[in-house]
Amino acid sequence: MPSVTKTNGDGVTHGELYVTNELYPVLIDVGANLALYSGNISGSNMLLAVVNELKPVMYQSTGTSGVIHAVLDSRSGTADEVQTRIRNIGNIAGYDVTGATVTTVGNIAFSA
Repeated sequence: MPSVTKTNGDGVTHGELYVTNELYPVLIDVGANLALYSGNISGSNMLLAVVNELKPVMYQSTGTSGVIHAVLDSRSGTADEVQTRIRNIGNIAGYDVTGATVTTVGNIAFSA
């Protein structure tokens, strides 16, 4: 079982996001409608390339704006470093991801 290290406090303030391991949530925006590529092997190369580059612990592409919600291991680097890695991928399936953005998020939401 992996050890758990609290990295930003004791977890007692309501509404505050606490990270209890070496993980952090990010919002990745590749700027292309990933829903168009769902189930399409050639079109899914964009999502696949990003996932293969980052190796997220958890991820989900949602909506039509090119957003990927992901949980990354801290070994992936900072959000700025991850953004650079994605941008360095270049052109995927006819789409240029050099304008992709990565933002560390301050809250999470789940739905069934």
